[in-house]
Amino acid sequence: MVTAAEHEQLSYRGFLAELLLSECDDRDRRRSARRVKAAGFPREKWLEDFDFDATPPRSTRSPAARGSRPASRAA
Repeated sequence: MVTAAEHEQLSYRGFLAELLLSECDDRDRRRSARRVKAAGFPREKWLEDFDFDATPPRSTRSPAARGSRPASRAA
């Protein structure tokens, strides 16, 4: 990072801003990884792996247009 800052001729303030952004991004990445690990999911799942062709077609009409009502809540 220092050599890139020298190459781009960043000021001290610019270098510190880039360093701070890098640190914040790294903390966000580590926080997310820590939360996923703590959740204890059985395995990783990614949207790219989902087989949309294997799912039944979904109606585009709203529930009200289909005549169904939401389930009533028990008191």
